[in-house]
Amino acid sequence: MVSLEKARSRDRDRLLIVVDGEEAEVPVPGLLPGEEFKACSFAQLDSALIERLDPSVVVSLLVLDKTDAVEIAARLHSIGYRGRYRILMGGVPDRSLIRAELAAVAPGLTIELLDLGPEAG
Repeated sequence: MVSLEKARSRDRDRLLIVVDGEEAEVPVPGLLPGEEFKACSFAQLDSALIERLDPSVVVSLLVLDKTDAVEIAARLHSIGYRGRYRILMGGVPDRSLIRAELAAVAPGLTIELLDLGPEAG
C-alpha cells in the first residue's frame, strides 16, 4: 500500500490518468500537486499512446463507470507497459484480493494501491 505522503514525496512523475471518456474530468485534481499529467480514456489506451507519452506512472480509480482497474491492468500488460500502475480507491476492505487479481492479469506491472479513505469509496 502506498501512502498519500509517500506518493506526494516522490520525484516528479509523468502521470497518465485513465478516465471514463474523452471528455471526463480527472478524478482527483490536486491530489498530487506539481505532477505533470495527461488524461486518456480506456479506448485511447494503446501502445502508441504509451510510447508517445512515456508515462512513469499510469493512474486510475479502482472502478470507473465503463471499466475497472483489472481491465486497465490487462490492457496495459497486453500493450507491453511494464511500469507503475497506481490505483486510487477508498473504503476497500480486502486489498490483498485486489492485488492478487491484478497480479494475475498483469504480471510485470508494479501495482500501487493508494487509499483515499472511506469517504472516497
